[in-house]
Amino acid sequence: MEKEYEEVEIFDTTCRDGEQATDGFKDVIESKLLISQRLAKLGVSTIEAGFPISSPADFEAVQRVAREVHGPYICALARCKKEDIDRAWEAIKDNEKPTLHVFTFMVDPKSLEAYGLTEFKEVIRQSVWAVEYSRELMQGKGRVEFSAQNAIVGKVEQVHQLYSEVIKARADVVNLPDTAGYSFPFEVFNFVSNFRENVEGADKVIVSTHCHNDLGNATGNSVAAVRAGARQVECTINGIGERAGNASLEEVVMNLRTRRRDLGVDTKVKTEMLGEISWLVSDHSGYIVQPNKAIVGANAFRHSSGIHQDGVIKGAGYEIMDPESVGWTGESFEITSKSGKAGYMRRLKRLGYDKEELGKYIEEISRVGDDVTDEKGKLNDVDLRFLADEIMRPVKKRIIVKKVHYKKENGLYEGEVILEIDGREVTKEAKSSEGAFDALSSAIDSAMSCKIPTLVDYDPKNIGKDHSATAEVTIVLSDNGFKGDFGVNEPIYIGRERHKDTLEASVHAYVHAINRYLMEKKQ
Repeated sequence: MEKEYEEVEIFDTTCRDGEQATDGFKDVIESKLLISQRLAKLGVSTIEAGFPISSPADFEAVQRVAREVHGPYICALARCKKEDIDRAWEAIKDNEKPTLHVFTFMVDPKSLEAYGLTEFKEVIRQSVWAVEYSRELMQGKGRVEFSAQNAIVGKVEQVHQLYSEVIKARADVVNLPDTAGYSFPFEVFNFVSNFRENVEGADKVIVSTHCHNDLGNATGNSVAAVRAGARQVECTINGIGERAGNASLEEVVMNLRTRRRDLGVDTKVKTEMLGEISWLVSDHSGYIVQPNKAIVGANAFRHSSGIHQDGVIKGAGYEIMDPESVGWTGESFEITSKSGKAGYMRRLKRLGYDKEELGKYIEEISRVGDDVTDEKGKLNDVDLRFLADEIMRPVKKRIIVKKVHYKKENGLYEGEVILEIDGREVTKEAKSSEGAFDALSSAIDSAMSCKIPTLVDYDPKNIGKDHSATAEVTIVLSDNGFKGDFGVNEPIYIGRERHKDTLEASVHAYVHAINRYLMEKKQ
């Protein structure tokens, strides 16, 4: 982080507030440990690992995080009750940077009776005791944080009175939650500004905020709090949390990073890890990240419009951050019927094609590609490579399929192919227990005088509907057995054919891929 920017600490509560919104992580203990280890590498300042009094499993999870994760403050949540605080301290006491986070319930007097309190002064007394008791247990180690639920929408006089007393009791961090997600950003800005100006000792502690997303304002409210002087933001990966969730860590961090010149602040988060940790949390929580989610959604950096694609290439400002800066590994340009030549050119260059050579063919590639996208919707990497190869280097058909026949007897498939190879007719047979195509492809392999690359992708699709439906089969062969995305410079050979019969289409596609291989390798 550059020195001219003041640090805003990131307090991550994915493993506490985030987990409360789910049916539970895959494994409470192992999931929290793995996520916390990744959060430490991400560079968050504090990890709130859980609420130890809530269950034996949560206690064990928090204890393991405290013992095995190092770097950030490790925090445990507790109500302002002795049994809560003792349990929380027992869980985190072995960490070198523990944080006890004590909270009281809403400061609204109407809620007091529901929590066994009769007067607001009892809230103050209980809160001060909790901070002092936590400080006593910790013996100068780590931090004590205090929160009062829904403080931001509480009566200002009461909030100021309560927080001034807990600051006197030596809280290190005072957190101002918008627990119900009710506030607007301008209200949060005014509230935090007023708090810092009028609460005695507010300049001696870290002022924090914890915003929920019920009205969709959690990120905006958090940034507003930072503008007003808050220097800690509590948030979660992917914004998971109670009800509509919490402020999204990736959104808060990238707002501060992208606009740091305007705000004068930044965080120490390693933003290039945001995509990776988003996927990790999604996997362990079961919460799918919506495609249009800011920063980490699958469509966050995708452009399908030809105008936008051309604009991105020319630096026209359609992207306000570098996709790689947040760990984006997907393809930014989707090739659809709206894409232009610039989109095709960029995608094919990324796939390893020569710019000058592409220049000779890009008009035809774009024209033919538009016809294909009208039918398919969009083109993936295999579609693009097949399209470009067929136009730039049409395959020479040294092998032609003359006849395909198979039968099944006693659990075995028997395949027979009649091929024309360099003008010479060849008949081959093979058997397989795996299926008719396996038997037929084995028969084809046996007719070759060279070793055939590994089949790494077999993709049959139905094109059209009802009686007009046709099978389209795509076959990908690879020299090195590569499996996965068929990306930059990967040596693959693609065959694709259509036929009313899927098996016929499969055999013709396989031979097409072999012809491509023989031509490329000059076999």
